[in-house]
Amino acid sequence: MTSYNQRIVLTRPVFDGNEKEAIIEPLETGWLVQGPRVAEFEKSVCKYTGAKFAKAASSCTTALHMALLVLDIGPGDEVLLPSFTYVATANVVEYVGARPVFIDIDLKTFNIDCCVIEDYLQEKLKGSAFSDSYRTKAIIPVHLF
Repeated sequence: MTSYNQRIVLTRPVFDGNEKEAIIEPLETGWLVQGPRVAEFEKSVCKYTGAKFAKAASSCTTALHMALLVLDIGPGDEVLLPSFTYVATANVVEYVGARPVFIDIDLKTFNIDCCVIEDYLQEKLKGSAFSDSYRTKAIIPVHLF
């Protein structure tokens, strides 16, 4: 008989031995947030990507919120999201006052279905029942795996 109490592991952490030191250093120096390590990380990201600026965030939720603010997304805007996502994706859209619109996913990839996006936008342009006072301003294409 199969046990249904088995855990399905999506990822396994990999440690190289420096993790204990990396945890203790901020505790001993008092730099739990911001500080020299974060500045070093941001510079490394700039160097790696060729970007002029990089800003570290405490979570993906915070990063998505910052992105929506930078894009000036707010009341009167709608943001298209995959129907299969983490709740934070919709929460940040609501948080800035915009409206999340869930788009079906492609069952082969579990990512947002581009054909459904196209259909949604075409219906909106035609002035069908989908048309309202909200303007589609962004798409957040989440890739969970």
